[in-house]
Amino acid sequence: MNRYEQQGDPNRVWKVQSPTAKPAVGGWLTFFCVTTMLGVLKSISTVIATHAPLYLALYITLMMMAALAAITVWGRASSALTCVSFNLGVRFLYGLFQIYLATGMSKATGTGAMSQSDTEFLSAFTNILASVVWYLYFHFSTRVRETLGRNL
Repeated sequence: MNRYEQQGDPNRVWKVQSPTAKPAVGGWLTFFCVTTMLGVLKSISTVIATHAPLYLALYITLMMMAALAAITVWGRASSALTCVSFNLGVRFLYGLFQIYLATGMSKATGTGAMSQSDTEFLSAFTNILASVVWYLYFHFSTRVRETLGRNL
């Protein structure tokens, strides 16, 4: 006797799925993919405006890693969680680097309503907070486990 017969549901329709079938990407996973790709598109203007080779390499690497993470999650690749964890770790470290840059900028006096160092601090806080929140989601979510096969 199966569990539906025990519950008294004789009209239950059974769906046959292959053991390797995974649910489609949806909900917060879709939100992660879309916002990550929009962030990559927004970063293109930063890359165009950057002339220092070290920062140019850093921004391009961050963009490529973010795009790779979003594409592998959307495609439900077996390497998706590896790409996501690497992307989130580097994004967290980049946020710490931004704090370092902002403290250097804050030594110079800023004018206006919001100085450049304040903008860097805000950006750093956003990067660090987003990295931690997405890490917790990918670590504890049952949707991630169902869609990608495991959690971080």
